[in-house]
Amino acid sequence: AWPDYGVHITGSDLIPASPPHCGVSGISKSSLVVAVRSSRFDLIPFPNPLFSLSMASVEVGEAGGLSDEATLHFQFHHIQAYVDSMKPLEHYKKIGDHLNQLARQGHYDPFSGGMRYLEPNAHHTRVQQGRRVWESIHPVPLSSAPITPGKEGKDKLGYVAAGQDFVEQLIVGLGWRVTAEYVGVRTRSLLVTSSDARGVKFVVTSLSPPREQCSAAKGSQAQEEEAGGGYECYDHFDSCHVNRFLASHDGRQGFAVLGFEVGEGECDKILARYMAKSPELLVSQEGVKTYRDSRVIEGKRRVEIDLGSMKVLDVFAYHSEGGKTGDNGTVLRFVERKGSFEGRPGFANPGGVLPGLCDVNPTFDGTSIPAYSDHWVSNVLDREGFLTTLEQTLGFAPKV
Repeated sequence: AWPDYGVHITGSDLIPASPPHCGVSGISKSSLVVAVRSSRFDLIPFPNPLFSLSMASVEVGEAGGLSDEATLHFQFHHIQAYVDSMKPLEHYKKIGDHLNQLARQGHYDPFSGGMRYLEPNAHHTRVQQGRRVWESIHPVPLSSAPITPGKEGKDKLGYVAAGQDFVEQLIVGLGWRVTAEYVGVRTRSLLVTSSDARGVKFVVTSLSPPREQCSAAKGSQAQEEEAGGGYECYDHFDSCHVNRFLASHDGRQGFAVLGFEVGEGECDKILARYMAKSPELLVSQEGVKTYRDSRVIEGKRRVEIDLGSMKVLDVFAYHSEGGKTGDNGTVLRFVERKGSFEGRPGFANPGGVLPGLCDVNPTFDGTSIPAYSDHWVSNVLDREGFLTTLEQTLGFAPKV
């Protein structure tokens, strides 16, 4: 605890007693690095800005800058990335199935509790043997590994850093899987996680070409064009947010949303703080959006049973260079879950990540080491201004 700063670590079921943890770090207006720390993983470059915070579970009280007596609670929840395109779900599931076949031909790995085909730092000849086995299972090269001439004829498959399929990288490089999907009017999203569904959660969203839109979308297209868009059932998947982000980043894909889970009633408290201190940072003037799960029973009288709800509040992370408007890039999202939207031990509940996501029954091969958010970092244009905003709205204060 750091009482001088009003920040207290409370502990989190998202962080196990033994690492590895997952960290995300980035550089504002330029590039982001996703770092998963373990004996197996290194760094994956991916373009986009983020901001700085380094707690898994934090309580911020009056000493942190809030004038009311309420204490806010924050936990890492999810990250949403906007990418240029994604392949069909069946493509990613097929890669996962083939990786499962490869792992079954390996040996038991006590570190991950599953099967591993190659040992860390395996000899080159062993790697070549493994490649031949993989090619017999998956003869078509991945899009992230085009066939190129290798050095001294040793490598058949070369590595090209640019133009990677982000979802493929997470599946092949980290052993993660696509665990849920949303198919909407103008966008499509995939939820990618490690084997612990309560750990790190990446929501990857892309615009849907007209030929890939669902039948419901085609029927409402005229209505949508007449109304100027916004016909997604769920605002967090609306194409207007993707287009806004791309426009503010010269069309470059990247991580767009940092999602925090807060305590009951705290979305409204955070909204009130932003309304009072920085209303220009609100993404929508509608403020908090609420999604409900309920059942209706018709009998002598109509009874509606409330099974759960999820509140979502989006705010821009930064002010523009002039300081009078919000920067249209990175968004901070606060979610508040109750009832059927809450997480349960051993239960993925993708609807509790973001409403609209539907489970796709993933199968992990046992080599996927659970990953957890540890810290999110970025450089900003106005460090002091950003810290002031965080203090006034969320009660955050510098630790060092």
